[in-house]
Amino acid sequence: MTILIIGAGSIGQRHLINIKKIKRKEEIILVEKNNLVRKRISDEHSITSYSTIEKALIKHNISSAFICTPSNMHLKQLKTLIKAKCHIFIEKPLSLNFSEIKKIEKKILGYRYLIMVACNLRFHPGVLKLKKYVDDNMIGKIYYARSQFSHYLPNWRANKNYKKFYSSNSNEGGGIILDAIHEPDYLYWIFGDIKLVSAFSNNISELNIDVEDVAEYTLFHKKNVYSHVHVDYLRRDKIRSCEIIGTKGTISWESKGKNPENIKIKMFNQETQKTKILFKSKNYDLNKTYILQLKHFFDCIDSGRKNMNNFKEASKLINVMDKIKLSSITKKFVKV
Repeated sequence: MTILIIGAGSIGQRHLINIKKIKRKEEIILVEKNNLVRKRISDEHSITSYSTIEKALIKHNISSAFICTPSNMHLKQLKTLIKAKCHIFIEKPLSLNFSEIKKIEKKILGYRYLIMVACNLRFHPGVLKLKKYVDDNMIGKIYYARSQFSHYLPNWRANKNYKKFYSSNSNEGGGIILDAIHEPDYLYWIFGDIKLVSAFSNNISELNIDVEDVAEYTLFHKKNVYSHVHVDYLRRDKIRSCEIIGTKGTISWESKGKNPENIKIKMFNQETQKTKILFKSKNYDLNKTYILQLKHFFDCIDSGRKNMNNFKEASKLINVMDKIKLSSITKKFVKV
């Protein structure tokens, strides 16, 4: 049996290396359309590679496949892989818009193999701690949450021209709203379905990209909780954070920097009027979240358990992202 990785960009290479780290027994093969990149990566890792998915499927019995290409290619490649009857992992986001998902969802109904969309931040200690404290009612009735992700786009990938990233190009699914889908994903995971959104976005920088570089939006969840999100491509010192406010206190998580992260998670207790540090690390390796995510995917394959963030769940979030964009354009509240 064979694991297929489609796309040899940074995330494709990360998954390749991590699959080797967790010592899966399957052979790993690569599909990459760029001949120079394909040869370099296949030589470096001593793996077989092909220029197209179709060529790989002819030669190999694929057990699982990883779609690690630009967002605008995800659904087309998913349709091809469904014919191979294999388990499929798709990098976020599932699609650029919900209308494209509607065209393919009938093909997915009854598909008996796993489909999982990337959600590595759900395996981050900050998000895990937030969810546990909410689920265990540690901070009482929840009023609201405030979430942030800010990271200067030219600093995302060292020694590469940011204008060539998919992030910078609207036709490839760029723009901070969809690029920073981790925030609404984990807020949806913690607080449940979203019924209404209100949003603002703009292009305010000198980055010279054709997509929004800043966005502010509010998600109104069906559980009568609202969560506010700020995301941008602008802040030079990277930060990711969230605080949740409830009747019994406040839990907050903040991660600063990149490779490694400086993390602090703390809780203010209303009864004691004291703040307790729940978790602290000055050198957290974010790759741990990717490894835990991989282990979850393969554990579900091996055990037959259902995986998190399946096609249906990820589709719901793309519908929400569409409504966020619509709200920003119309300057109105939009129902989901």
